[in-house]
This record gives sequence, C-alpha cells and structure tokens, in this order.
Amino acid sequence: NRELEDFAFVASHDLQEPLRKIQMFGDRLQNSKEPIGEKNASYISRMMDSAERMQKLIKGVLSFSRINRKGEDFRRFLAQDIFDEILDDLELIIADKSAKFHIDDIGEIYGDKRQIQRLFQNLILNALKFSHPNQPPIIEIKSVERTDEHLVIAVIDNGIGFETKELGNFENKTATGSGFGLFTVKERVNNLKGKFIIDSEINAGTKISISIPFNNE
Repeated sequence: NRELEDFAFVASHDLQEPLRKIQMFGDRLQNSKEPIGEKNASYISRMMDSAERMQKLIKGVLSFSRINRKGEDFRRFLAQDIFDEILDDLELIIADKSAKFHIDDIGEIYGDKRQIQRLFQNLILNALKFSHPNQPPIIEIKSVERTDEHLVIAVIDNGIGFETKELGNFENKTATGSGFGLFTVKERVNNLKGKFIIDSEINAGTKISISIPFNNE
C-alpha cells in the first residue's frame, strides 16, 4: 500500500508538467491571430476541455496520495487561523459565486494543522462548487459541541444537495465530480482519529458534521 501511495504521488506529480504544456500550446492556438478554421477551432476547444478534466483527475489522485503521507505532529492551534487561510486561497471562486460566510468563533482545535486545513478546504470548496446556479452560496461553519474529549464542527450550505443513500462507499460522482471528494474527506477524518456525519437533501443543502478528538490515542 505504501509503494502504491508513493507511485500515485510521483506519477500524478510528473503528469502535471506535460499537461501544462498541452494547455499552454492549446491556449496559444486559441488566441492565435492566424486563421485556423471553424473545424480545427472546435477540435482545439474539445482538447482543452479534456485537458481541464484530466487536470482535475490528476489533482484528485495527487490529493489522495498525500492523505496518508507523514504530516505534522498533533498540536493545538486556533481554528480561525486555518479558516482565514482557506478563504484567502479560495478568494477568486468566493468572489465569482458571491458567496457569504458565517463562521463561529470556534477557538482551539487539536490535530495535524495541515490535514485539518485541507479537510475543511475540501468541504468548503465542495459547498462552493455545488451551489444553486442562480442563488449565491451561504456557508455556515458552526461549533456544535465542545467537551474535554472532542470538538464537533458543522459545515452547512444551501446548495443543490444530494441523496445520501447514493453515497455507497463514500463516492458520489454527482456530488464530488471526479469521485475523490468525500472519500478524501473520510480518509482525512480517519487520520485525525475523528468521525463525520453527512445530512443532505436534494435542493435543500448539505450539513457535514466533523468530530475531532482532543487527543491522538
């Protein structure tokens, strides 16, 4: 399994460079002042669409391969620090969607900071991607419960939702695009020795509750 993870990491990383060249030269052809004809322009457009889909798949494989690679030591840190970084990273799509956020003052979290940041970035990005076409996303991040043993945080959106019975093995292609989305969330939560619950309904939004323990035993 470790060798397969290493292979997936190296292969997906190395595939990005030739794909970037395909996209770069395709972009040059699309913006060329020389006539290329309607038929050839259609071919180039289809090539670029396929390259974009391939890029998403490569990113999915790369993200998956990183899940179980050695991360940072577990420690305490402020939740707001990771949410500030996530909103900064996703600034363009947030502006494009006119998304609104309501984030509780959650206080301290315990765990691998980068794993937790990627976990919530996955959840927020899915909420942005699968919003209603004509309705700005409203995303809430709520502190549901805090005890001496664990912290429960919920990410709630007003998006298109999905039938939870269709999840199967945490893969739902309607809700996650390439099929890596919720599986990646599941693996990250497992690495944090936590739990998560999905509550979703078509056209009524999604609520994903994450329970993060305050110890790593």
